[in-house]
Amino acid sequence: MTKLINFLLFLLILPSLGFANESLETVFARMKPKQAIAIAYQEKRSMGLFTEDMVSQGYFYSTPENILLKSQQTPSIEIMGVVGNQLYYYNKNDNQRYQTQMSDDLPISLHINTFKSLINGDLIALKKQYSLEFSNTDNQWTITLTAKDYDEEEQPFKVIMQGLAKQAANYLLIIDPDNDRSEFTLKPQKINDSTEKIINQLLKLLKG
Repeated sequence: MTKLINFLLFLLILPSLGFANESLETVFARMKPKQAIAIAYQEKRSMGLFTEDMVSQGYFYSTPENILLKSQQTPSIEIMGVVGNQLYYYNKNDNQRYQTQMSDDLPISLHINTFKSLINGDLIALKKQYSLEFSNTDNQWTITLTAKDYDEEEQPFKVIMQGLAKQAANYLLIIDPDNDRSEFTLKPQKINDSTEKIINQLLKLLKG
């Protein structure tokens, strides 16, 4: 479940850009991709039950056709994706597949709806559930989302995104209520003819 939440959180940073003289509204206005996007990532996950951080690498893909994919390459091959209202998962090592329709009955439905609002730049919906802070300098922009509704015995769910001025996000930090953390470094990839081919191949693997 945590992997799915982290994956969906990642979707919101794929197409975002930042400029030194802009605002939260202008950044969110450009979040929905106008073409297929690919971003290489490295994740370092810190969990209280483990003494060593867990490190993974792979790629994220997003398209204007409401397709969102995560392709983990190391330490194992795992693929996750959202296609329309369907959520998919595939683990190559044990040939495990999972598919479900996203609905309000899912424990992570609130998160999914939040991420959709982020991708579509729906600040009105987001402000109902999160406190949003935007800061900007000549060299870097930062967006912080803090959940308004949370257990008083735990800290609120939080997401911090950063990027260099006039560039897409290059850093993402996800802080869970139990203080588990996922830290990502991001590197946008050049888009070419093979990008769509890779996306189609990943979709075939997900759907079996």
